[in-house]
Amino acid sequence: MNKYLRKITPQFIKRAYHKIRPTTSPAKTILIAGWLGAFNLGDEMMLDVTLKSLKAQWPNCVITLLVHNINTEVMQRYRDYKVVVRRSISEATIEQLAHDNDIFWINGGALLDDRDYGAAIVSDCGIKNEMTLAFDLARVAKAFFARHKKVFCYGLSTNRDIANPQFKRDYRELVDKSVHFSMRDTFSRNKFAQFADDTKIQLVDDLEFADAAISKVSTAPPSDTIAIIPVLFNELMDGFEAFIKLLIETTDYNIKLILFYDEFDNDINLAFQLRQRLGDNSYRVNEIVVPRNSDELKNNLADVNAVFSMRYHGTLFAGAIGKPTVCINWDKHPHYYNKNKYLREHYGLVLSAINFSRFDKLNRSKIVKILANLDAASPTRLKKIYRVAKHNLAKVIKKI
Repeated sequence: MNKYLRKITPQFIKRAYHKIRPTTSPAKTILIAGWLGAFNLGDEMMLDVTLKSLKAQWPNCVITLLVHNINTEVMQRYRDYKVVVRRSISEATIEQLAHDNDIFWINGGALLDDRDYGAAIVSDCGIKNEMTLAFDLARVAKAFFARHKKVFCYGLSTNRDIANPQFKRDYRELVDKSVHFSMRDTFSRNKFAQFADDTKIQLVDDLEFADAAISKVSTAPPSDTIAIIPVLFNELMDGFEAFIKLLIETTDYNIKLILFYDEFDNDINLAFQLRQRLGDNSYRVNEIVVPRNSDELKNNLADVNAVFSMRYHGTLFAGAIGKPTVCINWDKHPHYYNKNKYLREHYGLVLSAINFSRFDKLNRSKIVKILANLDAASPTRLKKIYRVAKHNLAKVIKKI
């Protein structure tokens, strides 16, 4: 046989094809859903991570965002993407989304809640037929399954208890039929394993651990400032007022309020009310900021001595960039237990914790003790977590 013909092997043909095959293919169309458009900074940071990873592997992909609400700010922030509002979403709209998109991606977070599941509720805009987010996510996923299209559920978590039978049936189907289904903490995974196939539920790092903003520990010199990342609702204002007064009486630190929730200027309005309530002490709350992304959050945390965070992603982010962090557990909220417990036990980020309902038990000596015993998590370990989280996210996105 001719020596040149002997070289024409199946492997040779495959390599040659890959060199001459067309370099373009139809663009992937991807629908992304989560707690989007209400501008909770944690959810927006997770979205940024996913979008960057998607664009890195599928630069021509066409993305539609299923958002909580639509207003001028939503349209401006998401101007590069098609936007569809979720509130009171109709079956016709769901069918159209499943028809128009190849992929449905549920983008992480504390989205799996069975309270009011399947029942019409009244929204804060007065809409009477709005369904819960978890219910709408299942509705959309089923429409994609019906068309034999891919569904990805990445880095989710649950509330403390799951009892609703319809929720269990629907999410058993999501676990069975999704290309990828993962949780971001063992509590949530074990909770789902009670009614779904646990061999199909993976455990992943929270999406925010794959954010390049946390890949380097903050090294800015401290500026005698404590950052507080609060959850602000009217029923929580008395507790925060008393807590800030105690910090002011006990320490010489200035206080920076870092606000995460931006819908209808909710947090900023209540933050200024909080300063008014502090009266003569208000000058010590010398900064109130609303970061728009992880880079802005990192800049605002760069020079603080310590962080008291009631927001899960505030705790995660501050700890990940090397800031001594105290977690304020909103112990009446059913999602806080598993989220913050896992941060403490698995990542070593929450080295001290306070339950919000016990703010009235705090005194000067306890504040002094908390601040004296603060320490930061290991930066070497956290850098490894970033690399692993980024790699694992990219590996899943390749399956699209």
